[in-house]
Amino acid sequence: RQYGFDYTGVRAHHGLAWFPAFEASGSINWEPNPNYRPCPLEFREPREYPELGLNSKQSLYARFLENPESIMFVSDPGQYAKLWPTFKP
Repeated sequence: RQYGFDYTGVRAHHGLAWFPAFEASGSINWEPNPNYRPCPLEFREPREYPELGLNSKQSLYARFLENPESIMFVSDPGQYAKLWPTFKP
């Protein structure tokens, strides 16, 4: 409610940069969207996010119910401006 997403760029490229394609085996194969410049797709393992006060044992929803202010980085990322230049998801 406090913010909105601007999907103009996504619509101009006819979707996101990568599309998940489900194989008969149940695995996911990532297909590049040809409307973007070619780029590698990075796969990363899940990690803890102490810089955001998050841990893998609690969902964002549970965190929000416990303390709504604790996930303000979602609706007000400017509060964490110093973090973003070096942030690795």
